[in-house]
Amino acid sequence: MYHQRIYLTGFMGTGKTTLGRVVANCLGWEFFDIDKEIEKDQGCTVAAIVLEKGEAEFRRLEVLKLMELSARDGAVISLGGGSLIDGANLRLCKETGLLVYLKADLNTIYHRVKKKTTRPLFRSENDSEMTEQEAMAKLKTLFEIRKPGYESADITVETEADNFGKSIDRIINRIRSRKPERKRKN
Repeated sequence: MYHQRIYLTGFMGTGKTTLGRVVANCLGWEFFDIDKEIEKDQGCTVAAIVLEKGEAEFRRLEVLKLMELSARDGAVISLGGGSLIDGANLRLCKETGLLVYLKADLNTIYHRVKKKTTRPLFRSENDSEMTEQEAMAKLKTLFEIRKPGYESADITVETEADNFGKSIDRIINRIRSRKPERKRKN
């Protein structure tokens, strides 16, 4: 099967946006980050959408954006970390492209994202910063919920031990090794 779209999934901090941009550039394709596309459409951050309208509304917007982007050929699409909780999103990705799981261990993820102010994950209900132990417990719980979707991917690329160059090569080689099917003459 020849893929015209690549979906990148994985937990926050695994390199979906960084790798996605480079892979798209190498293939001469467009890059889309679903969260950033939703933010452009809504005129506010994902965190603001979730706070003001609720997670259910954010997930509804996410489904609509995924459906829109899944119709584009020549696209690398970075999914939100929780996109595949919805089985319909998982099916859509598998039916319309190559689903790539970018994997890193939770300790690596924690150290990559702990200083990013755009991540509301590391704030407690009273808006104070969580301890490392509290944040790791929260990461583990969230990861376990999302893990089945991640592990349903067509390929898995480790992004902690490998350098990004090797990860990019693996994704691009997988796409380039797939030749389009020839149409039969009737």
